[in-house]
Amino acid sequence: MYNSYNKVREIRKNWRLFLYKQDYNHAVTIQAPYIKNPYMFEGRFKKFQELDRVISYFYSVERNADLSGYHVHLLINAYGLTRASLGFALDIKWKDIPYYKPIKKPIQVRNYVTKYMIHDRIHYNVY
Repeated sequence: MYNSYNKVREIRKNWRLFLYKQDYNHAVTIQAPYIKNPYMFEGRFKKFQELDRVISYFYSVERNADLSGYHVHLLINAYGLTRASLGFALDIKWKDIPYYKPIKKPIQVRNYVTKYMIHDRIHYNVY
């Protein structure tokens, strides 16, 4: 019997398989008190994709645990990108990027980023 739970598991599995095949080299979290809308960064990410140093990326926007707003998980495949240049490209302060690190264990990072891919609980996109 095929139910909605199995469908959600299959969708999440397919996203993880897709992300596993990508060659992301940095994991980033963007968190700021002004992120009140899960679609707020959509236009900024479209412009970000136009940078020559950006090859591809995936992001998911999740609700904060305290329900005060949202935060963004971002997986990037780019070269020569720093926390400061990312902040400049997205028009945010570098201090709004509390986590910016090279990916050492891709499977763990991809599983963490996709953990809330259940119906409409998060907004996500890939470029």
